[in-house]
Amino acid sequence: MKTERSYRVKFSTRGRVTIPAPLRKKYGIKGGSRVAFEVTSSGAFLLKPAVR
Repeated sequence: MKTERSYRVKFSTRGRVTIPAPLRKKYGIKGGSRVAFEVTSSGAFLLKPAVR
């Protein structure tokens, strides 16, 4: 199921998840890109570019 701002993805048995291609293209995410997961006060995950 996909909406304007939502994609459903499935975690592998190893804990991996694939970021949908339209999002990778839109935000320039390529192999080797680093990201940070943050948890919001509502419990949602927020994916952001990692800052060194």
